[in-house]
Amino acid sequence: MLLLAAVVGVAFTTPAATVFSDDFTSSTLNPATMSAPTPTSTSYAILADKNALQNSSITANDFKVAMNSTSTGRVQAQARFATSPLTLATTGDYVELRLTFINTANLLMAGSSSYLGIGLFNSGGADPVADGVLASSGLSSTTGSPYATGNAAGWVGYNARLGVNTLASRFYTRPIQDGSGTTSRNQDVIFNESSGYSNPSGVQIGADDAFGEFLIQDNTYTYTFRLTFDAGTGFLNVTENLYDGAGTGGANLFSHSGTTTDSTTPTLSFDSLGFGWKHSPGSAAGASASTMDISWIEVTAQIIPEPTSASLSLIAAGIVFMIRNRRQA
Repeated sequence: MLLLAAVVGVAFTTPAATVFSDDFTSSTLNPATMSAPTPTSTSYAILADKNALQNSSITANDFKVAMNSTSTGRVQAQARFATSPLTLATTGDYVELRLTFINTANLLMAGSSSYLGIGLFNSGGADPVADGVLASSGLSSTTGSPYATGNAAGWVGYNARLGVNTLASRFYTRPIQDGSGTTSRNQDVIFNESSGYSNPSGVQIGADDAFGEFLIQDNTYTYTFRLTFDAGTGFLNVTENLYDGAGTGGANLFSHSGTTTDSTTPTLSFDSLGFGWKHSPGSAAGASASTMDISWIEVTAQIIPEPTSASLSLIAAGIVFMIRNRRQA
């Protein structure tokens, strides 16, 4: 039986693989034409409802996303990480987005009503809006504003928010934005609120949780978002974690999980990512700028293969070997 278990294990498991790892040496920011992703590079688009174009930049080992001083604002980056989507189909299959960043300026300040956001999506082959046209107050609530359709308006997937202080941390679906609304906020994939995507709104997954802390200025953190499939239910386990330092070896500062349902499992395929934050420092702090310097973005996945004829033959050979050994004993 031990031999059979070993044979089955070889046939049906595979180690997690890195499908995308970007230190920004070859990636581009807000290009006129979005480049096709490779395993180590892509094109990122910044979108914001305040000015996030002026001071944002991308160089080797440093993707700077910076929003100018505001009392309340939202900024996000979007990109495709694969040319073909990863599909979760077998129990234990997962995809994880990992973001390592420095809190350069005012992220999740004490006393604020701010949160980080992170998500994984199926783009349907559509790139984010190019050329930075939505990076400076481009996410507008004005009816008939540009880019109400196309691009990321058609993305579908899931996002997490990590709220500071008393602001709840939550998971949401991000449905295709194809309702009656005609604003450029249809391009938003991170902020499930009236000032974000709401055409239609997403549905919350699981219960609220509370981080209850704030981020330390100039400290390095790693934020992860994982989707794991359960073939028995057809649902996803959704988790977010925040670690101190670069990578997941440091202290786990926050962990939150939930499980999707029939109404909150719109896709099992993923080829795109998004991340960003809402900056709302509060009346006591007043308006301020906020900046995140990202040193590394990684997507890992474990896709357990279905049994092939070769693996089934291997299992059969193991069974025959086991039976012969018993007869000879």
